[in-house]
This record gives sequence, structure tokens and C-alpha cells, in this order.
Amino acid sequence: MNKRTYLSMAVGVALGMGLSGAVYADDNNATVAVDGESNSVTVNQTNVDLADASVSQTGNGATITVTQANSAVAMTAEVMAAGDDNTVTITQDASGGSLASVSQDATGTSATISQISATDSTATINQTGLTDMSSATIDQTGSMLTATINQDIGFNDVASIEQAGAGQVASISQVDSWDNIASITQYGANNSAEILQQNVSDYGVADIIQSGSGNLAAITQDYSYASVAYIDQFGNDHQATINQGDGIAFADYNDASIIQTGSANNASITQLGEGTETSYNYASIVQGDIGNTASILQSGGAANNVSIFQGTM
Repeated sequence: MNKRTYLSMAVGVALGMGLSGAVYADDNNATVAVDGESNSVTVNQTNVDLADASVSQTGNGATITVTQANSAVAMTAEVMAAGDDNTVTITQDASGGSLASVSQDATGTSATISQISATDSTATINQTGLTDMSSATIDQTGSMLTATINQDIGFNDVASIEQAGAGQVASISQVDSWDNIASITQYGANNSAEILQQNVSDYGVADIIQSGSGNLAAITQDYSYASVAYIDQFGNDHQATINQGDGIAFADYNDASIIQTGSANNASITQLGEGTETSYNYASIVQGDIGNTASILQSGGAANNVSIFQGTM
């Protein structure tokens, strides 16, 4: 049986095996379009004014839940889902002027966005191109936050972004890569972080943690099989870059770590080469105090180990 249902209401919407609605507030809008079987879509709007929610689902076995609460300023939630057995959860609470958007075209994926007291913020998750069995999570608290997760042509990838403060920007891209894990955590103001796991960078782990203000962190793992990268930055105006491949030649089995405290430090790690499962290449930078600059480059071979320590910790 194929059924198609359209609802446009100024109230909350619950759509599943049956249909029920409950009035919570005025001037809200919820639009639901479902084409398929065994889908469950729920939109709850409580104590809100001018809120907006739109859900379009094509496929079977999806579970989609949108909750908007406690804001007189409009919040926007958009879901465009296709494929089977996908899960989407969007929660917006006291997050006036914020936008949460999820686009899915895969099987067995999950996307979760939470905006709690996150004003004028944007969270976007795209799971397309046969990105089966992957998951993405964004948590935002603060103001003027931007978070983006793109998962495309992958399998079993995991990505998460957690941001609190003001003016934070974070993005994760997992494209044409399988079984990757990426995480960005930022607290403070005006920090920026980017993780790229793409072009057959399978089985990689990348993690960025930043607190303070004006920090910049980037991890790129192109053609890096089973590579690991970590960046921890605490303080102000740090810059850190880890690049474990160039997208041209394979740079497998690399392990890198950057830790910086103080202010105005600069660190960069680049690892190209031919590490093996039993002979990783290792690189580590630890910097304290202020005004430090460190750079590590390893190219060709396996079991290389480089460590730089500057300042007092």
C-alpha cells in the first residue's frame, strides 16, 4: 500500500500509523509530506510564535521528530529525507532566529540536531550519495553559531559537532570514505574548526577540541587509511594544521597530535609516507607560553617518530 499525505497546519502535528493534532500556540506553521510505508513523523510546537517546521519524507521505515519550544522569535526546522530506515531528530528550544536543516538520501542513517538557547545559529546535516549506516550529531548553545556536516558516498561514518559560546564555526566533511570518526568540540568565541576525511581516507579518527577565542584548527586526511589526528587548543589566537596526505599518493597509518596553551602559537604537522599497520608514523607537538612556532614534516617510509616540545607547561 502506498499512501501520500499532506498536512499544513498552524498547530503541532503527529503523523504515524494514525493522525492526531494538539493546539499549543498561535501563528505557527508545520508542513508534512510523506510518501511511503511505515513512516513515523512527529512535529511538536509548544509555547512558540512564528515558528516554522517542514518535513518531506520519501521512502519507508523512517522516524522523524521535530520539537520547537519556548521562543517568540521564529525558529526554522527543515527535513528533506529519502531512503529507508532513516532517523532524524531536531530539537529547538529558546533558539530564536536559528535554522536546523537535514537532508538524507541513504539507508539506515541517523541525524540529530539540538539547538538549546542557540540564537541566530545554523546547523546543517547532509547525508547523501549512498552514505548508509552513518550518523551525524550537532549540539549548539550560544549565539551566531554555524555547524555543517556533510557525509557523501560513505559507509558507517560517525561525525559530531558540539559548540557553545558566540561566533563559532565548525565543519566536517566525510566524502568517499568508510568507517571514519570525526569530532569537533568548541567553547568560547570566534573559533573555527574544520575536519576533512575524504578521498578514500578510510578507518580514520580525527578530533578537535578548542576553548578560548580566535583559534583556528584544521585536519585533512586525504588518502590516509587508518590514520589518527588530534588537536587540543586552550587559550587565544592559536593556529594548528594537520595534513596526513595530499590526495595524490596514499599516506596510510599516521598518528599526529597537537597541544597548545598560551597565546599566538602556530603548529603544523604534515605526514606523507608508507606507514604500515605494525609501523605507524608518529608526530607530536606540545607548546606552552606564547609566540611559539613548530613544524613537522615526514615523507616516505614507516615507523618514523618526531616530537617537538617548546615552552613551559
